[in-house]
Amino acid sequence: TVETWYNGLSTTDKNYIDTKAIYCNDRNIGSGTYSTNNTFYYAAYTRLITNKTPTYECSNTSDRFYNFGLMTADEVSYAGGLLETNNASVYYYLNASGGSSTGGNWWWTMSPYRFYWDSSANNSAGVFIVGGSGNPGYLTNTTVYHSGAVVRPVVSLKSSVLVTGGSGTGSDPYTLTIE
Repeated sequence: TVETWYNGLSTTDKNYIDTKAIYCNDRNIGSGTYSTNNTFYYAAYTRLITNKTPTYECSNTSDRFYNFGLMTADEVSYAGGLLETNNASVYYYLNASGGSSTGGNWWWTMSPYRFYWDSSANNSAGVFIVGGSGNPGYLTNTTVYHSGAVVRPVVSLKSSVLVTGGSGTGSDPYTLTIE
């Protein structure tokens, strides 16, 4: 879905994007043993829940994506998101009008949470997710088969991009120019 969105951008729009920015889908194991017969937790779980030490680092080069991605749970944490706590004042929740940028929709992060093994074959993979207007800015986790969440792509703009107008609303979007 995100790749389709990105590929649909115009060449002009893509000229504003910093293609050297890294988006990290950190698949390092934080605790447990990687196996389809064990429950284990990914590094984001250990960083955010156990140690409370988010990072921008992406140590595994094969987990790096360029041009676009989704926010990571670490980035949500740096932006003021707290695990299982509503926070309607964080920037990733608000739109320019002061309301929810995703309405009532929850949205996926790029950070895996855990793999849960169950001997009755009810295995499940989990990912960090962020709440919409019913739970504003609420960082938690859910299984990947959760159907109520949306993707929310992010890009990084080149440092030479300036905001030259607009208020950031749907009817008055920001206008950008490259210096």
